Amino acid sequence: MLELGVDVTGIDISAEALARCRRHSPRARHLLADVRAMPMLRDGEFDLAVAQLSLHYFDREDTRRALCEIARVLAPEGKLIGCVNAEDDWHYGAPDDASSWALTPVDGVAKQFFTRAKLEEVLTACFEIEHLDKRTLSRYGRPKSVWEFFCRRKRDHGEMDALPSPALDA
Repeated sequence: MLELGVDVTGIDISAEALARCRRHSPRARHLLADVRAMPMLRDGEFDLAVAQLSLHYFDREDTRRALCEIARVLAPEGKLIGCVNAEDDWHYGAPDDASSWALTPVDGVAKQFFTRAKLEEVLTACFEIEHLDKRTLSRYGRPKSVWEFFCRRKRDHGEMDALPSPALDA
């Protein structure tokens, strides 16, 4: 995207991950932040957000909070594209039953695996879904099942603004 002249802002809660990003993309802006609360970003600051396998570390309320915070920083009609772990991602730790919002420990890290219904529930809190499809990725050595989505920010967020903001880790 940088090569196309697009202004890029990378956000991560991990200083180590941001350091890697700075080495690979020094021209991008890099912010240490929790996606559930990004007070340093203005309302409507971005036209597009990308969440590539980054929203599966939260329970139901924190997933919703993260998505609505992303919507807040998107311009009216702003877009969100991304993907999350699917409920049948067996090679990467999916439980036998992923219908609940319980996080599943995978190699010491708690992860969420989404059914279509769970993903639609949290996405529609702040977005209108334009595309939602399950795909199998092959770039990680073993087949990885994911839900891919393309959404447009809702014109009216309604209850989004009523959510309390979690504290940022410094």
